[in-house]
Amino acid sequence: MRYRGRVAGPAAPPPRLRELHEDCALLVAEAWRETVQRYEDEVRELEEALRRGRESQREAEEETRLCAQEAEALRREALELEQLRALLEEELLRVREASELQAEERQREIAYLEDEKAALTLAMADRLRDYQELVQVKTGLSLERPCCFGVHLEAAFFPASVSWASAGCSNTR
Repeated sequence: MRYRGRVAGPAAPPPRLRELHEDCALLVAEAWRETVQRYEDEVRELEEALRRGRESQREAEEETRLCAQEAEALRREALELEQLRALLEEELLRVREASELQAEERQREIAYLEDEKAALTLAMADRLRDYQELVQVKTGLSLERPCCFGVHLEAAFFPASVSWASAGCSNTR
């Protein structure tokens, strides 16, 4: 075997290989930059989505808090309205009872007044009959007076010739 001399270092690559190596290095560097850029873009998008998500969460929490406050206010209002309804029902019951008592009292007063009216109607009928009897008596007396007046005159001037019974008059002066 023959021994050749030692080579002092690696042999220089052929220019085509060097060119290929540089092209590959450029391609790897470019791919690396694109990958880094893509990951940076994705990270920015994720950070933006996270920021929007957190903002949306804060808004949702605020809306939840406002809804809870509104629900509590509505619950209190409903409780107040229920209490008011109960008070109004009690008042309505008291008013009904008072109205019923007042109606009963008015019915008693009406019955009393109707009884009094009936009694007054009877009393008026009795007085009317008495009045009619008095009118008849007065009419009778009025008709009797001229007759009696004539008899009285005749008796005054001719006392012996007058008969009170035949004249239909009572003997009163």
